[in-house]
Amino acid sequence: MKSWIIGRDTPDTVLKYIHAETDAKSKQLLVCFDYFDTIVTRCIEPEHTKRLASGLLSRLLKGRFTGEALYCFRREIEHDLCLTNSQINSEFEFCFEDLGTNLWNQLTKNDDKSVLPDFDSFILDLLAIEVAVEKAVQCVCPEVLQVLQALHRLGYTLLLASDFYLPEKEFREMLSWHRLEHLFAEVYVSSAHGRSKGSGRMYPMICERHGVEPGQLLMIGDNPHADIQMSTQVGLQNIFLQRPDRNKMAPVQKKAENKKSPDQNAIFQKVALPRDAHFPEIGISFWLFTHRLFEELHQYDVRNVFFLSKEGEFLKNIFDQYQIALFGRIKIISHYLLASRKATFVASLRSLDNEDFSRLLDHYRDISIRDFLQSLNLENDAIGLICEKMSCNCDLRLSGLRHQPAFGELLGLKSFSDAFEKRRKDQKVNFIAYLDSFGVDYRREGLHIVDVGWKGSIQDNIYYILSAEIPVQGYYVGSLNATERVTGNRKKGLLFDNSPHPSHYFNVYNCNRSLYEIVLGASHGSADSYRSLDALQKSDCLSGNVSDKAVCGSLHPLVLTYDQTEEQQLFEGHIKPLQQKILNHTSMMNVEYIIHGMIPTAEWFARQHARMVFRPKTAEIEWFEALYHLENFGIFEFTQFDTAHNFSLLERLRNLKNIIRDQAVLESGIWPPIILRRFGVGFWQRADGLRRYFREFQTFS
Repeated sequence: MKSWIIGRDTPDTVLKYIHAETDAKSKQLLVCFDYFDTIVTRCIEPEHTKRLASGLLSRLLKGRFTGEALYCFRREIEHDLCLTNSQINSEFEFCFEDLGTNLWNQLTKNDDKSVLPDFDSFILDLLAIEVAVEKAVQCVCPEVLQVLQALHRLGYTLLLASDFYLPEKEFREMLSWHRLEHLFAEVYVSSAHGRSKGSGRMYPMICERHGVEPGQLLMIGDNPHADIQMSTQVGLQNIFLQRPDRNKMAPVQKKAENKKSPDQNAIFQKVALPRDAHFPEIGISFWLFTHRLFEELHQYDVRNVFFLSKEGEFLKNIFDQYQIALFGRIKIISHYLLASRKATFVASLRSLDNEDFSRLLDHYRDISIRDFLQSLNLENDAIGLICEKMSCNCDLRLSGLRHQPAFGELLGLKSFSDAFEKRRKDQKVNFIAYLDSFGVDYRREGLHIVDVGWKGSIQDNIYYILSAEIPVQGYYVGSLNATERVTGNRKKGLLFDNSPHPSHYFNVYNCNRSLYEIVLGASHGSADSYRSLDALQKSDCLSGNVSDKAVCGSLHPLVLTYDQTEEQQLFEGHIKPLQQKILNHTSMMNVEYIIHGMIPTAEWFARQHARMVFRPKTAEIEWFEALYHLENFGIFEFTQFDTAHNFSLLERLRNLKNIIRDQAVLESGIWPPIILRRFGVGFWQRADGLRRYFREFQTFS
C-alpha cells in the first residue's frame, strides 16, 4: 500500500496492510506518523497562523507595532535563520528560541524598551500565543485517529516525527490538547534534535534510538519529500497520505484570507448557538463583556483583578478561558473574592455616634427591626437579646423605619451599641486580613473589582472598609444609578451604563437585569461573615458543630458562607447545565476571534441580546418565571417570578387598556413579559416586544 487516500481507503484497509507487513517481517513494525496535514489539519494556511499570532502579540503590545509589521519582522528573521542553519549543518529548520531572541532585538533596536515587557515575559508571550493559535486552528483527522487508536490497542509502538520550530514541550502541549499524547511512545521534533525529516537525518537517529533496522520502521505522512522520498532513501517503509479535501479547500481558503474587507457581522454568525438551551444568546453578551473587560484592564496595566461572588464565579471562568484561548496563558490574574452586601456592610460603617445608616435605609425604608439587625450582620444570639429588650414587635415591617420611635429606642440600647461596635470592628479587621491573604499589593496597585452590577454597593462597602484611602475601580456588566461615585471609587458598566448619560443600546442590555443574576448563579452560598484565624481554630466549623443557617465554605477558611438548599437545587438543576453550554459557546467565539482578529459591530451584539429580552420564546418566559432569587440584605426573602393569576376576560381587557395608556407600568425594572403575564395579558408581549425592538434600533440606525 503505497498511498492512503482519505475518503477512499478506509481505516480497516490501512490496518490490514500494516498487519500484513508485520507478518511478512516476522517482527512487529514501529509505526511513525507525521503530524501536520496527517494527524491534524489546520482550517487556514500554515503561514497564516503566523500572521494571527503576530496580530495577538500586537494586541498585547497595545498596538505599538502592528500585526503586519511584526509578521514582516518575523518572516525576515526566519529566512535568515534558515539560511544560516543550512550553511552550518545542512538543515533548513530553525529554533523558536532563536526566533524570539532575534525578534526582541529587532523590536528594541530603535525603540524605548519601556513600552515592551521584559525579555523573559516577551519570550513566554510569543511562545504561548503561538501554541494558542495552533490549538485554535487545528482539527484531528477522524480516519487517522481511528487507525492510531486501533494500533495502540493492538500494542504497536507508535512514534511521531515532525519538522517544526516549536520546542518539544509546547509540541506535546498540542498533543495533550487533542488528547493524543498517550498514544505515542516517543515524539521527535526537529527543533529539539537539530535534525529534520526534510534532510533525512532524523530517520537514522530514530532507528538507532529504538534499536531497529530501517525496514522495521513504517513512516506515514503527507509530505512527498520529507515523509516519503527521504524515508525511502534511508530504507524505511512508508505510506503516502493524501487528502483530496485539502486540495479543494485551498483555493477557497486563500481567497478568504486575502479578502481585504470581511463582513464584521458574519464573524460570529456561523458559531452555532446552543439551541437546546433557553436564552442561548446570553453567551454572546458575556463574551462581549469579557472582551471589553480585558481591553480596559490591559490598557491600564492592571495585573490583578478581583471577581466578587457570587455572580463573579462564572464571569471569572469566562475571563480566564478568554485569556488562555487567545494568549496561551493568564496575563491578568483573576482572584475570586467572597463578598456580599451583608458580609461587607457592617465593616464599612462608622462608629455609632457618627453613623446614620443612610446607605441601608435610603434603599430599604420599610423594614423590620430584625431585618435591620440582620443586615448589620449581628450574631444571632445578639439579635435575640436585643429583640427581647425592645418594646415593639421586631418582626413587624415598619414604614419609614428611621423615623419610627422603635428605631430611636433601638439606638439607645446599650446591648445594641455594644454588639454593633464589636461586630463592626471585628469584621473590618477580619475582612482586611482576608483581602491580604491573596498576596496582592492592592495598597500600591489599587483594587480592581468585577461584578454584575447595578449600584455597586459592595464596592462602596469595600471602599469604606479601606477607610477611603485606597482607590477602588469597579467594572460591571451594567451600572444603573451607581452610588458613591467619587474620584477614588470609580465604577464603569461595560455593557450598559447611564452615567453621565445612557450608553448606546442601554435599554436593550438593561431590560431584564434579573436574567444576568439568574444565569450567573454560583456553586456556593453567599458570603455571610469574615472570621479571624484565631476564632476559626475555636469555632464549630472545625469541630463539625455547624448551624443549619450558615456553614464554613471550603472556598476560603476565613469566610463563612450562607447556603440554602433551594439555591443549590436551582443551580444544579437549571443553572449549571446552562453555564456549561455558554462556556462551550464562548470557547467557539474565542476561536473565531483568533482567526479573524476583529469582532462584529456593537449593533450586531445588541441585536442578539434584543432577541432574548424583546422577542423571547414562550418556553423561555415560562422557564424564567419558574425561577427564584434569594434576597439576603435589607429584606430577607425569596423573590419569585411566578405569574399564576386568574383574571376574567373583562379584567384582562381593562388591564390591557391601562397598560397601553400608561406605558410606564412596563418600565419598573421588572421584565415586561413577566409584568404582562401578571396582569393576564401575556398575549400582548409579542406586540410590545416588537415595539421596543424597532424603537431601539431605529434610534441608532
